[in-house]
Amino acid sequence: PMRRLLLAVLVAALPSAVSAQVVPAGARAAGLGENYGVMARGFGAGYWNPANLGQRGNPAFSLELPGVGLSASADPIALSDIKKYGGDTIPGSVKQKWLDAIGPNGSLELRTAAHVTEAGLSIGPVAITSGTTIGIRGDLPHDAVATILYGNAGPSGQGDTLSFTNGALQAFAVSHVGLSIGIPIPVHITHAADERFSVGVTAKYVMGHGLLDARDGKGQLTPDSASVRFVTVALYDQNNAINGTGTGFDLGAAWTSGKLSAGLTIYDLANSFRFKDQGKVGSLHAFLSPDSSGGTSDLTTIDSATDSLKATAGDLASNERFFPSVRVAFGYRFSRRIQLSADFLHESTDPHALVTQKGTTVGLGAEVRFIPLIPLRAGIRFGDGATSFSVGTGLALGPLHIDGAVGRRTSTGYNAAVGITIGAW
Repeated sequence: PMRRLLLAVLVAALPSAVSAQVVPAGARAAGLGENYGVMARGFGAGYWNPANLGQRGNPAFSLELPGVGLSASADPIALSDIKKYGGDTIPGSVKQKWLDAIGPNGSLELRTAAHVTEAGLSIGPVAITSGTTIGIRGDLPHDAVATILYGNAGPSGQGDTLSFTNGALQAFAVSHVGLSIGIPIPVHITHAADERFSVGVTAKYVMGHGLLDARDGKGQLTPDSASVRFVTVALYDQNNAINGTGTGFDLGAAWTSGKLSAGLTIYDLANSFRFKDQGKVGSLHAFLSPDSSGGTSDLTTIDSATDSLKATAGDLASNERFFPSVRVAFGYRFSRRIQLSADFLHESTDPHALVTQKGTTVGLGAEVRFIPLIPLRAGIRFGDGATSFSVGTGLALGPLHIDGAVGRRTSTGYNAAVGITIGAW
């Protein structure tokens, strides 16, 4: 029972330093492994590269109905491995293998993310987009995982005292509304008859709904008791769904000539968004013993907190923000039925960056239309210490497109997306 309680407490507390470049993948992009920088058109260009709104193939009109993309991952222990033992006893050799994979100074990193597209609309070279990103990340240190796996018996089976420090979790939710425009300009590189160069910009208004940050997590499990404690900051406005706003803009450039295409996007070249330092701060504590169990909280409003806790909340509110990120994309169209795309994306590795992944990723995607009404898509992406594979398909019924995609992250996680679009494609 004590192990189950601690597991429930820790998993419930699984949100740390997540970040979110607000570019929801969309079902078509997800099927391509998010290698979509040169292929995005219509409202999708507003998310991926606004310069594509000035390229050939951009529809006169497009409309995206609300859609959602979901992802979940665990590293270095795969979600599929954890699920394999659901409801069953985990062999001792497997427990030790998992702990060895984490390492004495490592941690089990759990991530979930949801990208919700409320609406997307384009008319000619102009697009309006809106969406919400929710991210959760938790870090469980080696000893915390050992505590969960072995419970009160401990690794020796003799009732060890297990403890952990530096557990962390963070969750956030942000939304945005963007206005994009793409314009062709008379720049020629190859002087081919069908060459086109365009530039674009997206201006966006960003709204923060809330940020939960639990840090310095400490826990202990003895033969007859269990406890866990986190210092917690919750930035939110109990009277308003919005707790922090700001403006930002993305810049893009795109080029096509014959079968070749290329694009460059700089996201959040400038972004003033910050969360407000209002909400609650304090600590959460849960415990269990043979005689009693329960939890306590000393969360108080930030205005009423001690100077040190006020400073902690203030630092979090002022430092968690959007940093610039860069996407370079290339494409090659073999024919009307086969198209390849490749993307290079670098996102900030700053610990305060609001992004769902950090560092550099590269990938390759392909779309084939052997049957024009049924596109088939596949993509692969490398980065963030893992390889991701995705597949997708759709149904194109005149102006109505229905798309779906699923993916897997080298056995450590999964993602899925679905979307419906209407347009003069």
